[in-house]
Amino acid sequence: MKLSKEGKGYMLTKIYTKGWTDDSIWIINTPSEMAMESLFYVQEIGLFYCLPDFYTLHENISSFLISLTLLGECEYTYQKKTYTLKKGDLLFVDCKEYHTLQLKPNKKWDMIWVQFNGNSAYAYYSEYIKQKKATINVGEKQYIYKKLTEMLELNRQKSVYCELLNSKHLTDILTELMILSGTVRDYRNNSLPDYIQMAINDIDTHFMDDLSLDHFAKMTSISKYYFLKEFKKYIGHTPYNYVKMVRINNAKRLLKHSDMSICTIAVETGFNNTPNFFSAFKKKLGMTPLQFRKCSRNA
Repeated sequence: MKLSKEGKGYMLTKIYTKGWTDDSIWIINTPSEMAMESLFYVQEIGLFYCLPDFYTLHENISSFLISLTLLGECEYTYQKKTYTLKKGDLLFVDCKEYHTLQLKPNKKWDMIWVQFNGNSAYAYYSEYIKQKKATINVGEKQYIYKKLTEMLELNRQKSVYCELLNSKHLTDILTELMILSGTVRDYRNNSLPDYIQMAINDIDTHFMDDLSLDHFAKMTSISKYYFLKEFKKYIGHTPYNYVKMVRINNAKRLLKHSDMSICTIAVETGFNNTPNFFSAFKKKLGMTPLQFRKCSRNA
């Protein structure tokens, strides 16, 4: 079967064969306006027990696909490369890009999947794909499988809370993918190294000072290049950007709760001069310090 629709200069394409067993599950949703504006929302979700003639092709479809292989094998083509999905392999792709899924001869494939979208879906995908491939093996980890099965059952029941819970489950799945792919460090079983915690404490206390990489290298007795790499790995920001963030947070506090002048706040929070303060503040918050103070006082 082929579904096609003219878009703005391109053709939306979804081609598939009904190559799955009768006890497979396929649910199609129409999200509410609220869900489309504010949440991650499920467009389609299913559990397929695929037969040898299974085939699907997506292109130029505004959604993202997450599928988890439960049993068997499947070949998928994405970004001009062909791979084999096996048990435990999770696939996360942008359905606007051309991709196909097809079984090898005399093979079967069981998979649970969800097709979804949301305002920040592409941001998660962009971070995930930095690992340079669309798949990741989740092995024996049951967390994502549990979330997908809970979401599948939720959409079968169609409760009044379905859309909110869908968004929660999708957020949990995407967060787990960020951790598994190495985009976000997992702190659930790990604490910060002492030298990173030392640097954080120093920044939080002396953010108004000149805190260079040389300063941190001397303080921690670690090469500044290694320190830079490790700080970004653990904190998610470079030391420079973290210092700037702490300075702006303290500037917001002074703007809101003091009568200090803008020039004084710029000095007190470590910015070299008022123009630099204005530029950094507006770039981060989308408004000037004066506008922020006015909004905060009127709130």
